[in-house]
Amino acid sequence: MSTQLGQIALKAKWDQKARFTSLAHLLTPDFLRETWGKMNRKAASGIDGESCEQFESELDRRVQELCERLRAGTYRAPPVRRVDIPKGPGKTGTRPLGIPTVADRLLQRSVARILEAVFEADFLDCSYGFRPGRSPHHALRALRTRIVTGKVRHVAEADIRGYFTHISHHWLRQMVAHRIADPVILSLIGKWLHAGVMHDGVLLRTEEGTPQGGPISCILSNLYLHHCLDLWFEKKFKPQCQGEAYLVRFVDDFVGCFENGREADDFLGQLRGRFAKFNLTLAEEKTQVMLFGRFATERRATYGKRPKTFEFLGLKHVCGVD
Repeated sequence: MSTQLGQIALKAKWDQKARFTSLAHLLTPDFLRETWGKMNRKAASGIDGESCEQFESELDRRVQELCERLRAGTYRAPPVRRVDIPKGPGKTGTRPLGIPTVADRLLQRSVARILEAVFEADFLDCSYGFRPGRSPHHALRALRTRIVTGKVRHVAEADIRGYFTHISHHWLRQMVAHRIADPVILSLIGKWLHAGVMHDGVLLRTEEGTPQGGPISCILSNLYLHHCLDLWFEKKFKPQCQGEAYLVRFVDDFVGCFENGREADDFLGQLRGRFAKFNLTLAEEKTQVMLFGRFATERRATYGKRPKTFEFLGLKHVCGVD
């Protein structure tokens, strides 16, 4: 099965206009069993209360049933169970987490593997989240390298307000369909987007957003910002810049690094309009341009001010030494 995914990845890499019309045939019992071996089997239960141990105790029968329902077109995506968990380090409040049933999580992860094989060829170097062989450490190292070795003098810190809950289904479907034309895969994605959320016994239907917690949301949320942000920055905005300009993104956490302060301001200004097109907004209280880089301490010292700091991936980044 991994060999088949490798062949898909090669085709996606060498033919960037290819649309894949036949992918659902990969969703066999063997493929699902292989995917099961790659999953976190200590995850919480969904709305049906079934544990991973219970599902695994009759794995062969359950994956066979899943595949039969897929072939018959009778699979229905159950709502996810919503829980509120604390935000990451340095942040206050909670964020909603959607927990799928074990069976649905397995199917989501299986489809996500297929999508990853296709879209990994398209993703850019500035993106580090939810990608094979990449981690927060790689993103932090890239950011440090840009600031320390480049001509970076300004950093644009930005935050997307409620990113996962405001993803437009309309735009997301178009982004997926840019490469995927298999009707079964597209139908499954549509079912997951509209499955809804069960919270305190009440079913909430969703017209936008993709719940954090499901394996499919990882690749879909990454794909959304690939089109909304990464491609726009590299193909449209960066060529306008006269100085050095870099973007480092880990899922919805990103910063822009610039040689020229005016271009850092332009980045945020144009980004507001770009995001508005895709139903996204910046949290203005967490969005700013600051002097940052090798010479920021000395430059701000002339005005009797300390260099500002910014947060990225839960870490506070400090410029220079006082």
